[in-house]
Amino acid sequence: MANRQPDAAGLLAFLWDHFDADTASDEDLEYLSVATDEAASAAFKLSTLISGIGCLIDEDRGPEDAPECGALQDARQTTLLYHIADEVETIARLARIGAESEGRLRFRMKERLATSTSRRIKQDSQSSTDKAIA
Repeated sequence: MANRQPDAAGLLAFLWDHFDADTASDEDLEYLSVATDEAASAAFKLSTLISGIGCLIDEDRGPEDAPECGALQDARQTTLLYHIADEVETIARLARIGAESEGRLRFRMKERLATSTSRRIKQDSQSSTDKAIA
């Protein structure tokens, strides 16, 4: 991580890598699992933004497909693309944190259900599929 930039994606990766999800409380994991929804929302917003930029560039083309006013030309395009790539990486980090948190919560719930002492009778087959009933 020493050569990683302290941008949003780098900070998320650093914090998640140093977070002990195995000993975290269910409440903390539930909070972090919402990151998946936030990632989806950010992806939709970024998609709208990129479409808008594409429309601006397309409208800037003249009759011979040459830029008329020069918006987003030369180095500006590469800077914009690097920024978009950083945003996509941040969204991916959010999605990973949310998914892993949700997965750990589900695993814990399965363990609790497997070891619970429920008074409910466990049946091997359901009545709708039981062939003995006719």
